[in-house]
Amino acid sequence: MARSFQRQTGRVFERHSSSPVLVWDQTPYETFLKAVQPHILAARRWLVSNFQRLANSPSFAVRACLLVGLSCVNVFMGAIIYKMVSGVPFHIAAFKVYATVFAVPGADVTIEDSLVSTITLNIIFLVGLLVFAVLLGMVGEEVASHINSLRSGKGHLHLSGHIVLLNWNQQVVPVISQIVAAQTCVNHPFHGRPIVVLAERDRDLMMSDISDVFKRYGTKKTMEVHARHGKPYRVDDLNLISASQAAYILLMYPISVVDKSDAEALKAATVPDEMDEACQQLDVVQHLLRAEGTHIQIVRLSEKSVVDRLIAQTALQPGVVSIYLKILRHGKANVRDGEIFLKKDTAFRWVSIDEEYGSTNYAAVRRLFHGCQVLGYVTAEDDLLHLNPEDECPVHPGDQVLVLQKGRQNLDIEISQDEGIYEGAKKRAASRVEHMDKNLEPPGVNVLMAESPQEVGPSWGRTLHAHFRYLAFADPLSPEALIEGGVETADAVVVLSTMFQVQQLVADSDRMVLSTMFQVQQLVADSDRMVHIVAKASNNNTRKVAKKFFKQLQRRNITFELLIPDYLTSAILTQVASEPLVLQLCHELMMTPDGNELYILEIEQLGFSIGELVLVAEIMEAGKLLQMSLMGYAKRGGTKQCLAPEPSHEVLLEAGDKFVVVADLVN
Repeated sequence: MARSFQRQTGRVFERHSSSPVLVWDQTPYETFLKAVQPHILAARRWLVSNFQRLANSPSFAVRACLLVGLSCVNVFMGAIIYKMVSGVPFHIAAFKVYATVFAVPGADVTIEDSLVSTITLNIIFLVGLLVFAVLLGMVGEEVASHINSLRSGKGHLHLSGHIVLLNWNQQVVPVISQIVAAQTCVNHPFHGRPIVVLAERDRDLMMSDISDVFKRYGTKKTMEVHARHGKPYRVDDLNLISASQAAYILLMYPISVVDKSDAEALKAATVPDEMDEACQQLDVVQHLLRAEGTHIQIVRLSEKSVVDRLIAQTALQPGVVSIYLKILRHGKANVRDGEIFLKKDTAFRWVSIDEEYGSTNYAAVRRLFHGCQVLGYVTAEDDLLHLNPEDECPVHPGDQVLVLQKGRQNLDIEISQDEGIYEGAKKRAASRVEHMDKNLEPPGVNVLMAESPQEVGPSWGRTLHAHFRYLAFADPLSPEALIEGGVETADAVVVLSTMFQVQQLVADSDRMVLSTMFQVQQLVADSDRMVHIVAKASNNNTRKVAKKFFKQLQRRNITFELLIPDYLTSAILTQVASEPLVLQLCHELMMTPDGNELYILEIEQLGFSIGELVLVAEIMEAGKLLQMSLMGYAKRGGTKQCLAPEPSHEVLLEAGDKFVVVADLVN
């Protein structure tokens, strides 16, 4: 039985089952060529396709490996041919070809034993020249591309432990300013960490704004900062700046958001409450960090609630904003004895209670500290802040004590089990408080609101003996409106510039604030009263102009505090980023209408009198008996504050002196 097969050539051969015989009508060579030709063409197409794909790969490593592989093939094939024509050992031939292909200095292609080997080596040289040119061009192109990407802000940043700011708004520069100021202190958590900004903004514009900060602090040569143009909600852009390896990530509201300048920080920062786009960005960042196994801590901060509460507090008690800024903001760096430190020399710090002190009460713990003011503690079990607690409250090892300390960040806090000066101070304080008039309420205050009451909302809910008058005029800042509103009898005038910031330019808003301040000065110039003005401003230059103007007046009838929201929130943000426990403190003191607040009290309200020379420890003990925690004292009517004085320091009480305390006078 036989079967016939039709080939592509159209020719037929027969195969008999009894005695297999092949009948060919062409030579075996031709048949072999025609059989392997399709496979050769397919292999060629595969090689060309993959070579082009690898040669055009965006990865430099892939292209470099491809070129090295081709070079090795060239050297290997060239070595075999050169060995055949010259008769030298293979290893000598391989090195000779390698030196020729890559133009190694000292390689010679003219001195050979035979003409054939000379021609062969020159052919190898010409092929190698082409390979070397391609290699040199590829390396040069890659280096140029890498340099251009770095200059244009598109290159990948291989960093770890850095500080990342996402998005750009008016608070970014103040935040960076605070970070840079903090970095000048060796023991600060931000010290030595690079700063990276990722935002949908031109990189050159970002770097121009940031460079002004470095010039201000004189740290341009020692600080590392990068800016990248990208979208914070894209994982690829976040990977571009190694966000998963960052120590701190601050997610700011985009610049397009109006009247929502809250900032967010992730892992010790602030998070949005309302903004959908920002929430989407936060979800992306959280997903990226969790995928890397990074621990995430999220904290919320609302700028509006902070600013409104501080306006209320400083209107009733002039100096409150100045105290907070003095504690929270980092100032310009100075150098003494070769050491860099900050002008801001008072700050909140946390000290852990060691096992050696055992479980005790708060009174015993606060008397361990002899170089600062103790304000409360955080329990290790639930990380809950107990601000201004009673002396009987239990404190256990591992709990962290909140102190207000004067001095550089790396200054040691003195702890001693010897009560020392506290022993006599608490006896004198107990006798003083027993015989004092316990009328602790602050005096009544008349507040004139130079805008509608809706601007303030619930921020005034816990005030004591305060009378408010709101100006319901088309132009509440006109002289007629101020006179009819009772500016001549007001103790404080609050000017909220929110309306002007929305309707006009920011510069116009500050001009309106300055104009109102000048008008109030003129209206009360003939009286003997002092009026305190509280206003929002957008630029620190506004404060400088006002200070210079009123300093020149022979008779000044107003004091003022200009609150710059960006400065305040940037200070709080950097404090919270470096130490998340600070948020609990800021929340109780500056945000919530319940709990403790900062008070500036007359010395008589703690049982002291003008002309006495007393120890700070006695003031502290008297305050605790009245459920207050001393932060410091103020001279010259409250304008010159001394915060975190040492308990052993003696104070001569004069007219106009006040005590700065943390207390809950309402409840």
